[in-house]
Amino acid sequence: MFETTILPDNTLFEKVNCDFCNSDDYEIWDTARSNTICRCKKCGLIFTNPRIKSIKEKDNIIYTENYFQQKSRMTEDMINARKKTYQNEIKVLTNYVSSGRILDVGCGMGIFLDCFGNEWQKYGCDISSYALDIARSKGIIAYQGEFEYINFENNFFDVVYFRASLHHTYSPKKCLEKAYKILKPNGIIAICMSNNCGGICGRLFKGHVKSYEQGHNYLFSTSILKSYLKQKGLKILNVNYPYWGTGYESYRDFINIFLLYAKYIYFRFSSKLKAPENYDFSSPTFYGNYINIYSKKEVFPENQ
Repeated sequence: MFETTILPDNTLFEKVNCDFCNSDDYEIWDTARSNTICRCKKCGLIFTNPRIKSIKEKDNIIYTENYFQQKSRMTEDMINARKKTYQNEIKVLTNYVSSGRILDVGCGMGIFLDCFGNEWQKYGCDISSYALDIARSKGIIAYQGEFEYINFENNFFDVVYFRASLHHTYSPKKCLEKAYKILKPNGIIAICMSNNCGGICGRLFKGHVKSYEQGHNYLFSTSILKSYLKQKGLKILNVNYPYWGTGYESYRDFINIFLLYAKYIYFRFSSKLKAPENYDFSSPTFYGNYINIYSKKEVFPENQ
């Protein structure tokens, strides 16, 4: 989990409509990580609103070296857990495609892409100049900017991968439209380690589910992600909730969920959740906190 940053007083924010259905009829759903979180009354999409207006400002304030190098994420246990999670995801992906051009949207420092073998041509994009310098040093072809505005060739990639990134974007709808265009026929779109408000912890802790962080513009559920993909005509191939066998799981989580939920109720009714020192209070790691969805760009004979 990335720590919440205290934003400068002059940070500019913007209010937005629902990304999925464009409705302006929404309600405040929760407050968490210093953010106000709204829920669309029409389709149910949950999103940060207002949000930081400028992506460049967000890069300068949040996606700094400290964001990528937090000590709590650099312990041996955390590094090993991430490796296991990467391996599990790649294993699922190779059931559908085992080589070709892969684009990791929000590639960060390229650690995930670096796990793929030489049978893959590795591309990445991110808004963080710090992270991209490291990614390029690994031989990754990397682009800086918002994915939906980068000029990629249509029908070019075998895989477009959103790993813990779609919820950071300013428009998932535009991103998936872009991904569909640049994906080859029968190519794969993978949305992995996406936050989830529909799991046990999401239902209990709402915006304080461990998978929601300050930089996230959206808090998804399985149903809304499926709706996004089906809206583009993509075929859902696999849905899973990474926890068991990742190295993140622990029997202590089953105890902590009760202890932390009691603390959450106390904090909520005493208004302590809004205090800066409690911004990073969250649910435990648990099954259902994250979603992985693999989908396919189907091509029918009449469209070939």
